[in-house]
Amino acid sequence: MLALASHFIPNNGGVWELIVKRRLDETEQLQLRAATHGIFNFSPGRRFGLADLPDSLKEQIRQRLAERRVVQHVPTEMTGLRVEQNAWRVVGIADGEALLRQRIRQPDGSRPVKEKRERTEKLIGPEPHNGTGKLKRNKAALIIPDNYGLALDPEPTIIPFHKLWTRLQDLKGANNSKTPRVLRNGQLIRVAESAGEYKGIWRVFSTKNAAVGFLVDMGRPDVVRLKNGVEGHKINVRLSSLLKHGVELVRSNYAGMAACPSTLSA
Repeated sequence: MLALASHFIPNNGGVWELIVKRRLDETEQLQLRAATHGIFNFSPGRRFGLADLPDSLKEQIRQRLAERRVVQHVPTEMTGLRVEQNAWRVVGIADGEALLRQRIRQPDGSRPVKEKRERTEKLIGPEPHNGTGKLKRNKAALIIPDNYGLALDPEPTIIPFHKLWTRLQDLKGANNSKTPRVLRNGQLIRVAESAGEYKGIWRVFSTKNAAVGFLVDMGRPDVVRLKNGVEGHKINVRLSSLLKHGVELVRSNYAGMAACPSTLSA
């Protein structure tokens, strides 16, 4: 409605004075019709109302609404360190996975033992760049819970939210000095028609590295929260399946218009 109003009704004080006046003589009626592209009509008593929109315009509105366009701001900020506040004890590391243990004091004074396994790429401490550090000496680690995104070049790689600029520059160097394509949460992707149930426009909710390979959680652009087994919601989709059919990374402006697609393929 805002877009239609801005198109049909110019930002002109004289025009708005005529709209507010409502009861217009013939000269004023002609003036208002000309200024507003005929969007207003008038009764024999010179009272006006909105004219019906052309069928072609209403059909265009229906088609645009059917696209379910949604714009989500995806921050480009790369600074900061996003880690959990409490350190974990590193019990052992094997095959790129660490066994972690933690004891946090509870309100009742107890300190129950918690254990979990995390991939080493999500940890800070066990393997510092300079070879030494307080966390390593204490056999401790901090977990990076957020991923910046999933780099597709030179091969799929999860990028933890830590030292992003350095990581991206390393990937660029390994990719023949070309900036790697990165799939990030909130981005829109367009999957080719040949992908069957995956075809169409989707919004990425998360990317992860699992035992079966890289997985993507995605939903239609207007989905707020993903649910399993619901139409328009896809959880744990193999990245390899999407790349096999061809995927476009769709950038949108704040009007929700798709622009500058970047083709992603295996």
